[in-house]
Amino acid sequence: MDKHIKVLIEKIRKGDEGAFTQLLEEYRRMIYKIIYSFDLNNGDFRVDENDLFQEACLALYDAVFSFEQGRNVQFSTYAYMVIRSRIMTLLRNISRSAGNESISLDSHADHSLKFAVNEDPQFYHREELFREKLDRFITALSSEDRQILELKNEKLTYQQISQRLGISVKRVDNRLRSMKRKLKEEMLNLVI
Repeated sequence: MDKHIKVLIEKIRKGDEGAFTQLLEEYRRMIYKIIYSFDLNNGDFRVDENDLFQEACLALYDAVFSFEQGRNVQFSTYAYMVIRSRIMTLLRNISRSAGNESISLDSHADHSLKFAVNEDPQFYHREELFREKLDRFITALSSEDRQILELKNEKLTYQQISQRLGISVKRVDNRLRSMKRKLKEEMLNLVI
């Protein structure tokens, strides 16, 4: 663990509010990354990001006091797990109270994750590595491939994609097959 973070955790545990403000600044970007990984405007289901940020701050504070430094896990990984779990629980509760029984909690449904606080934190670290690798893979795609993938994720048929992009159905099929093959190779090479 980063020595600076370790010192902040010790200060927070002794009641230093300024140390928590510093820790929060260290993790602000991660918190917003977690918040924006969810679909916050799903039909009638709307959630204010400020409410989620406040909930994430409470989760970070809880993580400081529940983190065991002797375990072989980074505080950042543990904090990520606790924050994401808290936000998912909140979103599920809001969704249920709004009458939505099923809601996608992740904008990328293909790799949405089910988090629970009592699971192994290493699991979450591996999942984060997977998501980062997937994001890099998608970013590295050509403009045409990205368009094809986006349209496919919108549930368009190969015929509809080919018409929308002005390319042949065979090209759509070839590009999707190529992307699947490359993604499979990338994920097999993921060293954890």
